[in-house]
Amino acid sequence: MFGSAFTFATRFAGAAIITATMATSAVALPVFTFSPSGAGLTGPNVTADNLVISDFSTVVFTPSGTGATFTDTGVLPVVQYQLGGTPLTGTGLNTSYGLYFGFDGTGTQNTPTLTSGTDGVFTTLNFTLFGYNVTGPVTYLPTNTTPTGVTAPVALATGTLISGGVGATTIPGVAVVPNANTLLTFTPTAAGSGFFANPNPFYNAVFSAFTNNPSQIQTTANGFVITQGGGSANFLATPTPEPASMALLGAGLVALGVARRRRGVA
Repeated sequence: MFGSAFTFATRFAGAAIITATMATSAVALPVFTFSPSGAGLTGPNVTADNLVISDFSTVVFTPSGTGATFTDTGVLPVVQYQLGGTPLTGTGLNTSYGLYFGFDGTGTQNTPTLTSGTDGVFTTLNFTLFGYNVTGPVTYLPTNTTPTGVTAPVALATGTLISGGVGATTIPGVAVVPNANTLLTFTPTAAGSGFFANPNPFYNAVFSAFTNNPSQIQTTANGFVITQGGGSANFLATPTPEPASMALLGAGLVALGVARRRRGVA
């Protein structure tokens, strides 16, 4: 857990570089420009191609036969902007303003618990991207839909599921850890339209991929919770990215999970 969003972003930065480096090594990610002042937030315009995102969520299984249905709810704070694999500084993110996705989803998988053979799909997934001005310490928890310390968040965009899958990555000699990738629609709200400065009109889809360090996962009687997991999000001009792009982004997140374990990043 962490005392402020700025502290968390600083701790995460070293491992986050790996994700963007791998994701951009062969595929140029679409570039975007955010204008915080366009939504009443305090911060300069920023041009980037990658959002580094953390994961605080709760997964609950309902076993049925040899498989299970599941629910997944939580918050995904944006901890860093990157451009061409390089972290951006002086953006005001998590110092003067913050961003987070609140989400809920359901799905099915072929195992009643999380095992090395786990494979499944999302059947529903909805999110809202919020922005807020930082007025003090902010704390994210897997059980919170609104982060503690956030006041007067502004809904900037919403989205729903196009496609998405869940599974388990086997890291030899380490553990079996959950992973997920999703492709969702992306629609700015009226209040948030000024935030998305370029392109205009803004991208209409967002792709995200996540994998998690074993130390960030706590099993429960009917599922597990993720505290400070790792992922990234990229905007797309069409609702269907090239398969090579999706595979590369997913591979980058697997490497991120390994690096975080070996380097002891919490």
